[in-house]
Amino acid sequence: MTDMTASPSPASQEAALAAEDEGYYHESALNAAWTGSRLAIGGLTFLWGAFAFAYFYLRSLNSSGRWQGSVTCRRRCGWVPRSCSWRC
Repeated sequence: MTDMTASPSPASQEAALAAEDEGYYHESALNAAWTGSRLAIGGLTFLWGAFAFAYFYLRSLNSSGRWQGSVTCRRRCGWVPRSCSWRC
């Protein structure tokens, strides 16, 4: 029967430390991705809310009927947002 109090060999200690380090770095990457996704969701929600607030605020201030919320643009004006969305 082997002695249970004997320390493991140095090679197995190094392997255990390497596995522990690898697990730590993997967990750190997962936590960074989780935090980054939550920040991105919060930022996009804030931007959407800001645009929605500005739209309805301008609609409510339309006391003289001057603000046109649905102004049509020439067809050539659409290439800028379309080209930005294709590149992303």
